[in-house]
Amino acid sequence: MEAILLIATLAVICGADNGTEVEFFGHQKQAWLETFLELPHGVPSHDQARGVSPLHLVSAWADGARLVLGQRRVDSRSNAAIPALLETLTLEGCIVTIDAMGCQKRTARTIRDRGGDYVLALKGNQPQLHEALVETFTVEQAEGFEGCDHDSHQNHGRIETRRCWVLGTPEYSRYVDPDGAWPDLHSLIMIEAQRRQGDQVTSETRYYISSLPAAARALLPAVRSHWGIENSLHWVLDMALREDESRIRTGHAAHNLSLLRRLALNLLRRDAARRKQAGWNDAYLLKVLSN
Repeated sequence: MEAILLIATLAVICGADNGTEVEFFGHQKQAWLETFLELPHGVPSHDQARGVSPLHLVSAWADGARLVLGQRRVDSRSNAAIPALLETLTLEGCIVTIDAMGCQKRTARTIRDRGGDYVLALKGNQPQLHEALVETFTVEQAEGFEGCDHDSHQNHGRIETRRCWVLGTPEYSRYVDPDGAWPDLHSLIMIEAQRRQGDQVTSETRYYISSLPAAARALLPAVRSHWGIENSLHWVLDMALREDESRIRTGHAAHNLSLLRRLALNLLRRDAARRKQAGWNDAYLLKVLSN
């Protein structure tokens, strides 16, 4: 089993995208692999993957370290995997940001019980809470609310500006959550993102709840870091590791290959060079694996 896992990990680092390619890698590198692995029966063969339904995974991404901390397979109709994944992590002193699908009381409770703080996106999956936040911010802004922080940056001719408003006094929390069902709810957040490219301007307003104290200067960077996951994790998995193109859909095979992709991403993140060098240079491949 150890040999199979090691060969598969090395193959994915070097560009393998399915079981057939893992086996092909093993045959091409067999002489080299046998310098440190015992392969009395030769290179393990792959199992033919048969398609069923697509695989959905939830991952924990450490933005500062730029590493995948863990992942769980999730049923498309269930969000129980998020608390289960969080329960495997040490969250003391951490800020956990999650998309709207994870905006659940159980998730918030798990984060707080494990010593972390939450910033949860809020959409139609929590209709009453979402409506209460929209109503509250609409009233406050109409009355000249000034608790605003903002930032802006330019990228490839595109200027993005974000403004953040935060309400944090207890009466606001009691109004939107009269039963106190959301643990340690301290801040209500509204962020307006405006993007200008040439003469075209688009804007979007998003709402969040948080256990952190009401401080726009602290909460806006937390939300920005969450938005950056699309580039930091998803883009790399899809574009560099070609995850969206994978035809493997069988439960165990799909899950296992996804785990290996994230392991490969973690290993490659520790070195400035990329997959091709690992595929071309055996010494460098071992360096990546041992980092």
